[in-house]
Amino acid sequence: MSERKPLRRGGWTSFWNAASHATLVLLFVIAAGCSGGGCSGGCACGGMTPIAEGFKPAQRIENAASLRLTDTGVGFLQSNIGPLASGLLGANSAQSGVLTFEVPPTNGSFNAVVTTIKYDVCPAGAKPNANPPECLAEIDLGKAKLKLEPVAPHNLKVTGPLPVRLRKLPLTIEYFCLPVLGCAKSNLDVTLTGNQACGGDQTAADIELDVTIAISIDPDSQHSRYGYSKVAVDVGIDKNKLKQSIKLCGGFDATLLNGLLDLIGGLLVDQVSGMLTQQVDQALCMKANPELTPPCPNGTQNVDGVCRYGQKASDACASIVLGLEGRFDLGGLLQGISGGASGAFDFLLAGGGAGVRSDNSGEHWGDLNPVGKGITLGMYGGAEPSPPSSCVPPVVSKLPTGIPIPDELLDNSLPDWPMGESPHFGLALSERFANYALEQIHNSGALCLGISADAIGTPVTSTILGLGLGAKSLPELGRQKQAASVAFMLRPQKPPTIAFGNGTDIAKDPTFDIRIAGLAIDFYLWSLDRYIRAMTVTTDIRVPGNLTVTPDGLTPVIKEISLTNSTISNQELLLRDDPVAIASALEGLVGQLVGGALGGALKAIDINSQLASAGLTLKIPDSVEGKGSPGLRKLIKNKDQYLGIFAALGVAGAAPKMSSATSAEVRAFDVDPAGL
Repeated sequence: MSERKPLRRGGWTSFWNAASHATLVLLFVIAAGCSGGGCSGGCACGGMTPIAEGFKPAQRIENAASLRLTDTGVGFLQSNIGPLASGLLGANSAQSGVLTFEVPPTNGSFNAVVTTIKYDVCPAGAKPNANPPECLAEIDLGKAKLKLEPVAPHNLKVTGPLPVRLRKLPLTIEYFCLPVLGCAKSNLDVTLTGNQACGGDQTAADIELDVTIAISIDPDSQHSRYGYSKVAVDVGIDKNKLKQSIKLCGGFDATLLNGLLDLIGGLLVDQVSGMLTQQVDQALCMKANPELTPPCPNGTQNVDGVCRYGQKASDACASIVLGLEGRFDLGGLLQGISGGASGAFDFLLAGGGAGVRSDNSGEHWGDLNPVGKGITLGMYGGAEPSPPSSCVPPVVSKLPTGIPIPDELLDNSLPDWPMGESPHFGLALSERFANYALEQIHNSGALCLGISADAIGTPVTSTILGLGLGAKSLPELGRQKQAASVAFMLRPQKPPTIAFGNGTDIAKDPTFDIRIAGLAIDFYLWSLDRYIRAMTVTTDIRVPGNLTVTPDGLTPVIKEISLTNSTISNQELLLRDDPVAIASALEGLVGQLVGGALGGALKAIDINSQLASAGLTLKIPDSVEGKGSPGLRKLIKNKDQYLGIFAALGVAGAAPKMSSATSAEVRAFDVDPAGL
């Protein structure tokens, strides 16, 4: 028989506490830039900082994205539990795939059949470097033969034997205490092994586990995390098998043996329980952030650094967001090409969805869907300006609703998949959500950019620009008609739009196709110690691009952008030039310049760095000329369209850990004009 307990009360679950969270949850962040539970709990990553009160519930969008771990993906995790455990544990593991924890000193007493027994466990404390190690429990995850199975309603079952070993646990007991004569005293060693050996070759005991990892939404509408996906773990452990694997070494009265076995067995479970409680809090509970006001989301209290729904340490904690939730400073990321850039918006992309699924299951979009022996999960999305900017005409946006999950994210097979039977992992990003997010980025003013030729490393001056545009007046606007620096100011009048494709042709079928109608571009020249506006171009812009697989990750490729329907205004200083001719020449010239600037500002999305702590890698098939990548494709469900990303999982190789603390300061920058 097995005794079932919740994770907070005990069980051999240190691996599944970490593995279930890291393996099944870190996949949520592959399209962003922060690993391990998102940015909700106080981290700052990629320009994103936490939101004190969380993302507004009324502005969340269900199924903005969805995730899939196929049946072969589940099988991959099952087959690679050992290597993944090693990757997850890292420097905390003395041996590959072996988790160790120290049993602390404990004393007390209990009533046996004919006497009271006083006990003192590990009286000298743990000695992990002794031979054999004392008071050190070992869980050999690398040799675990566990089975993973998705089961209804929203669970992942983990069953099978887990090798556990405790080679020496010193135990001092006192019993048969009599007045004057004192107590009988014995010094024993306790072992927990598969062969019940007191020394020599001590094998691990296989302890049967029955673990349920449930991913479901927080159903309490009063909670700040209402509707978000949360992880709960329930562990069943065969306590009889644990008791049978314990041996008392040193000789002892058999009449008291059962009592001691119960004591030691219960003690070990209790010790593991205490360790796991702390680990669970670290992995699944939201931490209070003293730099925020309030430090915890509304409805929760800061209890010893953890946000809880109450004022006691035993009260339920607010779960972390399984993905990303934070304030994103896009303007700050573009400071390299636009020194005065500003614009921030709140962003959300995380597991969740309080709406009831359309499969008649009664479950929610944010509940784990164990379909086709794989698992699928819907994700909340959101984007809101913080605050709205006055540099752009505001756009009133309609919140997308009713986005379905595409069929490819509910199935295991994928046409033309070149890497094995099927992909292990899939993600679908909704085109409707992406366009809504672009509208909010527009409202934030993040696309109001001032770009100088110096900032993007382009030696364009008023003389060169005048020659390129056929504008005779431009070279004369500099001081004493000398060559002057050039700068551009982008002022969007309408938000960008995006359409997804298959990436077969960057011009006709790009992975992403961004368009901006009526973009105003002010041209400035440096004259008399200030920039003066020479003209304004209003134009429609198209930015087609592909995602290519590189060693650095998914790299956006933009060759050039196209400008159409261009008109010139504010050109009073260009007295001798034809605005129509300038507009025509400008469409080719500026398209290349701005395209180069944007291409240089878009960095690779380093997917595998987000999964490193889980010991995993993602391999997206390479692109093929004229066909794109089989792992990057357009998906369609009813009238909705998506960007689908599919990949095979791999085990990350061990890499040396490096750290550095480097700083630099530019005190002066001199350029020899003759060199230009």
